[in-house]
Amino acid sequence: MEDPDSRCGSVDKKNKNETSNNCAVNTGRDSMESLSRNEGKIINKHLVDNKTTTVVDPDTLNCNKEKTFECCYCMRTFVTEYSLQVHLTLHSTESQFECSYCGKNFSRKGHLEMHLRTHTGEKPFQCSHCEKKFSRKSHLKDHQRIHTGEKPFECSYCRKKFMHRYSLQVHLKTHTRENLSECPYCKKKFLQKCTLTRHLITHTGNKPFECSYCNKKFARKSYLTTHLKHHTGKKEFS
Repeated sequence: MEDPDSRCGSVDKKNKNETSNNCAVNTGRDSMESLSRNEGKIINKHLVDNKTTTVVDPDTLNCNKEKTFECCYCMRTFVTEYSLQVHLTLHSTESQFECSYCGKNFSRKGHLEMHLRTHTGEKPFQCSHCEKKFSRKSHLKDHQRIHTGEKPFECSYCRKKFMHRYSLQVHLKTHTRENLSECPYCKKKFLQKCTLTRHLITHTGNKPFECSYCNKKFARKSYLTTHLKHHTGKKEFS
């Protein structure tokens, strides 16, 4: 059986299935020195020469260049070999950082730090517009687009723009009609799995959301949330 490690590396421009080079992760000083001259998205802190180091992701500096370095595990491609090497640590079986609450292990310290917030409830990232707080910086960045109106994700088919990458991915299905979620009862297809889940209730009659005050049940969580305000007296907008 072919070792996947032997297939990671540079992708032939004519055929991305043909790969060369080895997928050994190089965290030497040469890579660090070459990266120190760049500016871009910060990669989560990781160990280099037994020291915790923060570096930038050169892929964000070369977003318009062809991605010729392919991961042999998940086939994701990258502009630079270094970005591939950092990505490969996600597939590593070595987990150096352990959660002191639940014992779950992580290959990167930054991932452990994000996970710990699920236990502590810490939300260190605050919106400067509405003071809402978030546990992840990426979540704050997504939220801030509601205030700024920024729509950085553009459809390559119709040029429609979106605030979030996921919204673009869902929209693309209207053009490609790929990976749609199909109802097993009526064969109707949906762009999102959550929409299919709501639709299935029309066939099954299932109402999984129950009021803790009067035990009334609802088909959707949003219906239950609205109903609970009748018990708590909380207004929808304060």
